[in-house]
Amino acid sequence: MFERYTERARRALFFARYEASQMGGTSIETEHLLLGLLRESKGVVGIVFSRSHLTLDRVAAELDRRSPARKKLSTSEEIPFSAGAKHVLLFAAEEADRLLHRHIGPEHLLLGLLREDRSVGASILRQHGLVLDEVRREIARIVEPDKEEPSSDLSVDDARARVDGIKVMVLQLAEVLPDSSEARELTDVILAALEDLKDRFGE
Repeated sequence: MFERYTERARRALFFARYEASQMGGTSIETEHLLLGLLRESKGVVGIVFSRSHLTLDRVAAELDRRSPARKKLSTSEEIPFSAGAKHVLLFAAEEADRLLHRHIGPEHLLLGLLREDRSVGASILRQHGLVLDEVRREIARIVEPDKEEPSSDLSVDDARARVDGIKVMVLQLAEVLPDSSEARELTDVILAALEDLKDRFGE
């Protein structure tokens, strides 16, 4: 079932299961998936969350206010996905296919959460200004900046988003390159140049 999932997406699901056990949940719900994504908030999802000022502590506090505390479950206990969480996983696969991505990453899980619009996870995302169509466009712009529809009126925010997307790809590439001083030095030079370019957009 999870063959297409990236390592980060699998870690997000692992963290979701952990959050469910810590909250005494008998199933992994959409809110646990959101907490899992926040724990694994690197790369594309990290960019989206940072712009909305969405943090693990803020969401955890919101969930504490919504539901009473329950006895924690053992982390060794099997916890199934709820019907809503299963819908999210299905939607995530559809979103990956829509974007022509072979893999399913945290960004696709985020889109899946937003599509399960009557869930607790989606309601929290909406409270922080995350809207499905806007997030979908932002993810497509970050991951595939060259496939965005051409526009003669590229905004400063769009330009910065493109640079952020390139930085994410550089960091992902660095993770699979052999660990050497030359590779690290080249990565640092590229990232510094991108950061300088990003700063110029505000001038």
